[in-house]
Amino acid sequence: ALLDRPLGTALVVVKRGAAPTVVLAPGGTRTEVPTVPVAGPIDTTGAGDAFAAAFLLAWARGASPADAAAAGNAHAAAVIAVPREGVGS
Repeated sequence: ALLDRPLGTALVVVKRGAAPTVVLAPGGTRTEVPTVPVAGPIDTTGAGDAFAAAFLLAWARGASPADAAAAGNAHAAAVIAVPREGVGS
């Protein structure tokens, strides 16, 4: 499977919905980062963009890839738990 092979890439992050995020770091280190549970997500639109923004910001500020993924997971969870105008009505 793709996640079990060395890829020759500096860093790979795989979001899998509610399943843990997989971080493949240099040297072949694989880390699974738990997601943040959300009771009854309202709208998942934008969750991936929210994850990416928070991940990249945390990583640019010096966080490890696993810590950056945790920040991304937390931000994505916050985004999908907030009602937006026109959603669910």
